[in-house]
Amino acid sequence: MIRSCLLALSVAMSLSLAASASQIGDLRARYLETVSGIVSLDLQFTLQSNSYTEQGRWARDGERQLLVVRESDFGPGWAAFDGVKGHQVTFDPERPERIREIIASPAVPLRLREAYCIDTWLGTRLKDSRTDLAGLLASASARVVSEDGDNGHKTWVIDLGEHRTPGGRLNHWSVTLAERYGCLPVEMAATPAGEESGAAHATLRDVGTFRYRLSDWIAIPDPLTGGDKWLPQKMESTYKDGGWKLILKSIRLNSSVLDADFRPPAPTVGTQLITETVAGQRTIKVHQQDELLEEYVQQHAARAAEETRRLETEGAAIAVRGDGFPWYALRWGAMGSLIVAAVAYAVRRTRLQANSRE
Repeated sequence: MIRSCLLALSVAMSLSLAASASQIGDLRARYLETVSGIVSLDLQFTLQSNSYTEQGRWARDGERQLLVVRESDFGPGWAAFDGVKGHQVTFDPERPERIREIIASPAVPLRLREAYCIDTWLGTRLKDSRTDLAGLLASASARVVSEDGDNGHKTWVIDLGEHRTPGGRLNHWSVTLAERYGCLPVEMAATPAGEESGAAHATLRDVGTFRYRLSDWIAIPDPLTGGDKWLPQKMESTYKDGGWKLILKSIRLNSSVLDADFRPPAPTVGTQLITETVAGQRTIKVHQQDELLEEYVQQHAARAAEETRRLETEGAAIAVRGDGFPWYALRWGAMGSLIVAAVAYAVRRTRLQANSRE
């Protein structure tokens, strides 16, 4: 009798696990369908934490990424990855118009891997994880804990199990997916787990659970499909003694980002140009005055030409939440000024060269 009960219980558990695995497989497929349809994002944001605030721009177009911090308690910042090479720019904190150093590297810059970059919130790249959300959903430890809501508005709480970080620590992950938003996450959590010893692990246990919450969702027009996609306008991260809040001020979805945006700003006199290799070697060159004007003009003339081509093929950008200001006029005026400056500089340079030969 006992043996028959145990056998029945084992069969029931096996069927339950199989059903849960099938359900998670379906949710994972729907999540991947949504994130694969987000080809590019271009966002203006405000970041608020307990100790500092920032305003800037974050963009992703395929493998290319960009972060521009315009206003910050720590000064401006700039980092980009063009799909092949990464650049990170450091400004002089006392004279922000001067660039202290530009680091070129084959790796993605560290600033683009910060927890507040939206890829972290969407799960396409997770901080302190060896994989992304799709990888965690595919793990054998993933199981549906609860399901709530009616058709079209269901949410699923999923226990993703314990997973090692790149540094070897153990985190216990969970996620809540929302049907209305294409099975994108509305909440994720990572809790330090295990009994690892050492000061670093003890500190992390003291910090407690890192929790990410996404809210204030808005339907954004998708120019690729003609429909809408839901995206959050507010993202909050909390842990034991602090956290931060990211508020999106504008969103551009699936509109091409200019190639020139992923190129670093022109160096100023005295800027250290640092080139790093995969092997960890680096070379340093100090930028000189006679290189400055020519590089500046070339960079901005190329950007003006690229912007002209993009507007001719795509038309003017549609602001999600515009303020009525005729930005297109400002853009065309700036482009015209850059072209005039480039031509004037070229004429002046030609005359100087002619005079020097005389």
